[in-house]
Amino acid sequence: MKRRPINKRLLLYELSRIGKSFLAPSFYGRRVVPIKPTFVSLEVEDSCFFRCQHCHIWKKKGNSKRMTLEEMKGVIIDLKKWLGTFQLNLTGGEPFLNREVLSLIEFASRQGILVHTNSNGFLINKKQAQGIIKSGLNSLSISLDSLRPNVHNQLKGTQRAFKRAVKALRLLNSLRQGKKPFLSVTTIIMKQNLDELENLIHWVKNEGLDAIFFQALWQNFGDRYEPLWFKSSNLWPGRVKKLREVIERLRQMKKEGYPIGNTESDLQHYQLYFASPLKFGEKFPCLIGVNNFNIDISGEVRLCFSFPSVGNILKEKPSVIWRGKKAQEQRLRIADCKRGCKILLCNTLLDRKNALSLLLNSAVVKMKKFLRISKEDKGGNYQ
Repeated sequence: MKRRPINKRLLLYELSRIGKSFLAPSFYGRRVVPIKPTFVSLEVEDSCFFRCQHCHIWKKKGNSKRMTLEEMKGVIIDLKKWLGTFQLNLTGGEPFLNREVLSLIEFASRQGILVHTNSNGFLINKKQAQGIIKSGLNSLSISLDSLRPNVHNQLKGTQRAFKRAVKALRLLNSLRQGKKPFLSVTTIIMKQNLDELENLIHWVKNEGLDAIFFQALWQNFGDRYEPLWFKSSNLWPGRVKKLREVIERLRQMKKEGYPIGNTESDLQHYQLYFASPLKFGEKFPCLIGVNNFNIDISGEVRLCFSFPSVGNILKEKPSVIWRGKKAQEQRLRIADCKRGCKILLCNTLLDRKNALSLLLNSAVVKMKKFLRISKEDKGGNYQ
């Protein structure tokens, strides 16, 4: 059987992403950075009908200035001209509340852009699942915080949340072809599920899903920042010794080949973070000013959601915003920030040791495969 040729653009994108993770710390604290962002997000919906205990986005009043579908398509074209092949993270709220989101995904996919989104899964019925598969979505992660329906439902503040999330995962898994989209689960580590994280990993493996990503609990999104927020949180794990043992087990399972999407570096940081969240924020630098380019539903661009806009992408080109005076000044402020939100997956980069290891391994393995397929399949159409 003829092997599928390597997508050279995807190969170059993956290698450049890992390479940037290795280089980014060199530009920490600088006003101007010579590299382009790796994490690019576009907010397609700013509301959510869940009432999650760990998130207060649902309390926010929706933005009256919303980009149209055509404006979002224009933004995507501008981003591609600037970045080439890149991963676009569609964010919310709940992205599938936007009835035009599948059209946007299909448009971006046709441009060769890798599109990812997160969802609570509630709105994904069979028709929606078929639309997701057809759209060309590259990866999708659905939130699942417990295998106990009553616990998951309570944490999400929504009845049938567990049933609908599991149904969505199974529907998509049964419909997808060639492992696309990459299908994963995202689980927030908190007191209520600390004793079942290992069971969640086994469940993901047995269901034939691609990965589970663990996210350390952070202060509720939408709330004003309070340094000691964790002291009054009813979700904070608290049991430091127990938590250290649990995460150590996750690290071991990662080494054994279980489908854990986090890097070992992530898990090591979780141990330090939960032991002392304030010290963690003071100890580790935040690279979000070097790495992130976040566009909200009205077109405002932020390096960090806790800081003001640095420009509007409907009025300026993304490259101009990235190099602009507001962005330069904000990078200096971000470098001085001591908050612990750098533990969030969208804020973190690999540490240099892991980045270098992945860069070398990825280059060697994929180049060998590329050369082998080139030899066996001369004349093939490489995309």
